[in-house]
Amino acid sequence: MNFHFATFILLLLFHTSLSASEKLQLRQVWEVGKIYTQETKTDMRLETQLLSNPQIQKTNITQTQTITVSKDGETDHKVAEVKIASIIGSTDFMGQTMTYNSSDPAKSPPFLQQAFGALAGKSFLLIYDADNVFIEQRAPEYLAAATPLGATKSMSNPQFSDVFRKSQEIALPKDPVSVGDTWHYQDKIEMPPIGTILIEATGKFDSIIPQDGHQQARLLIEGTFVLPSDEANLMSFAPGSKFVSEVLYDLDRKVVTHSNMDSTFNVLVDGKETPITQGIKARLISIESIK
Repeated sequence: MNFHFATFILLLLFHTSLSASEKLQLRQVWEVGKIYTQETKTDMRLETQLLSNPQIQKTNITQTQTITVSKDGETDHKVAEVKIASIIGSTDFMGQTMTYNSSDPAKSPPFLQQAFGALAGKSFLLIYDADNVFIEQRAPEYLAAATPLGATKSMSNPQFSDVFRKSQEIALPKDPVSVGDTWHYQDKIEMPPIGTILIEATGKFDSIIPQDGHQQARLLIEGTFVLPSDEANLMSFAPGSKFVSEVLYDLDRKVVTHSNMDSTFNVLVDGKETPITQGIKARLISIESIK
């Protein structure tokens, strides 16, 4: 028994050393014929001045989305249909708590119905080639326009799908990496009615760890947000707006299974700085075959 245990340990150490030096392509792979269900929990805290008194607003959102993957006609491409299946949210401000549930939105205040309702049920298509490289996004015509949001407009469907895709890929290096390697990420996202947000980040392949019965690549990311001050943007970010993130990528199933992201935004509105902190925890709930 001791000999077998020692042999197992040696083989494990040998495998780990191989894995640590091997170059791996950490790319999100959506498998045809599968439905991926994800859950994202967002906690946001905003400090503001109201009538010269500091006020704190807290918002919590739990969102579930499904990604259904099929072939793109007769090509070797594949279609990932992303749908926001449900949203449950609450906001606490000045002693009042208001809630929203997409399964019964009529019970919510009108402004929450408008804000969360702009996302609930929204769907779009992401097209990938045979090597799992993104090609294009498609949106049904009736969802392509931006949704009215008060005196402004929310994200259009193409903008929303772009934000979703980039949120899935921001932690993943474009080139194969080994444990200890780092990479740089730079991009921008359109976030109406706020404006265009510039993102710069550095990622690191920290280690390989076992979790949920699979070998997982642990990735660490640090970055900054910049919201340029111009007429097109509703507000801007002061220096110090940044985020840190930890991501687990399943080396067997080739998908992100867990991610934690903590952000600090120093928002400037009319020259006044308003700090916002946000925590986002996402996890893969299940992978099922299409029936």
